[in-house]
Amino acid sequence: SRMKTSARDRLGATFHRLSDGNTVAWQSVSADGRRVTVLDLRILARPNAPLRLIRLRGLVPDAIYELDGERFGGDLLMACGLDLPHIEHGDFRANVLELTRL
Repeated sequence: SRMKTSARDRLGATFHRLSDGNTVAWQSVSADGRRVTVLDLRILARPNAPLRLIRLRGLVPDAIYELDGERFGGDLLMACGLDLPHIEHGDFRANVLELTRL
């Protein structure tokens, strides 16, 4: 199941705080570096909030990572960042993004 896989990947994972404030982002990289989980949390909603790019950390620069069928280079994700999807309207909302190294 997804929960068992997720728990297994968390053992020995590297944890990074990517941002803080009203919108918070954390990243977890599995011990083998194949699974990357990004948690994006908004505390209080803002009207017309801008799109956000978040730079990931601890990736393999020359590796390719896949997210929802799209592929990105590790160097691009660390240098330029990942365009975080719009969070649903309301306070205390979150997105969880799962990337896989190919």
